[in-house]
Amino acid sequence: MHSTLDYAYPNGIVRNLAGASLDIQGDRRMDFGSVENLGKLIKSSGTNATELHSTLINRGEFQLKSGTLTVFSASTNSGTLSLDVNTTLKIDNTPMALEPGAVVSGAGTLLFVNNSQLFLLSDVNFGSTAVSFSGNSSVTGNSRMSNGPGGQFLIDHNMTIPLSMTVGGQLTLTSPSLTVTLTRNLTLLTTGTINNPATFRVGEFVNFGGTVVGNAPIVIGLPPTFAGVQITGFSLVPAENSTRPLRTSPTASVQLHWETESVGDFIIQSSMDLLYWRTVPAVVTQVSSSGYRADLPDSGASQGFFRVLARPPGTDSLRSRPSSSLTERR
Repeated sequence: MHSTLDYAYPNGIVRNLAGASLDIQGDRRMDFGSVENLGKLIKSSGTNATELHSTLINRGEFQLKSGTLTVFSASTNSGTLSLDVNTTLKIDNTPMALEPGAVVSGAGTLLFVNNSQLFLLSDVNFGSTAVSFSGNSSVTGNSRMSNGPGGQFLIDHNMTIPLSMTVGGQLTLTSPSLTVTLTRNLTLLTTGTINNPATFRVGEFVNFGGTVVGNAPIVIGLPPTFAGVQITGFSLVPAENSTRPLRTSPTASVQLHWETESVGDFIIQSSMDLLYWRTVPAVVTQVSSSGYRADLPDSGASQGFFRVLARPPGTDSLRSRPSSSLTERR
């Protein structure tokens, strides 16, 4: 099928079945409710931009052979994205998910602009593809993004990347004014180069003999990872010298109770907004084979969220389960 449409059905569905090909020839606008590709979706000609104003579900092969294809609606990909040299797949102000099974190849560019977001739901090796984060774009997930010789990761703005990264090609921060944080592991292979005139903070840095041009990454330590810690309850305990009822006592402390099969050290943190956490002093007591209690001093606040972080013996990393308890005094 060859498409020469400049406009189609905004509420319609285009379903390209397995074994079929949808070839976009020239620079067109496609405006459907959604495009589901199980076969081959190809842009074979046109040196400028084709606009896709449709939700894209790619389970087959997407081949960009000429020019630019700009995606303005959400897309999910568990198939193949093949980007030829001098082509650009542009994600503009919308999310793009790379799911298990997704493969990205070719020497073209995958460009995220404005408020677009890459959801990395599986480890992806981008090979020789240039992946560029521009504007206010971001990436999220709990996986690893990698590249190889000829590949490029390019970042031109402040951002936090909550995943791991392997550099076998290049990683470039474009400006000395930038602060970029990679919260997990950064691995630099012998073929890799980091170009960093900026501030680059990483949870962990492993260098197998690659090249760092400019500033070395600053190691800040790995963040908490999930483990089997389950908060089972909390209670308010009035101060010993208080004679006022508990709900009106200004000096009541907090007891947290949790269960875990983990052993080791525990750290208690509190937050007022679930965004910013601080470690609070606490006395931790083991009350059963798998039960623990922490006694926390009065914070003076009327409410707060708490979480328990566990550090297994012999490790420097903290493990937690995203379980929180809210206490409130009125």
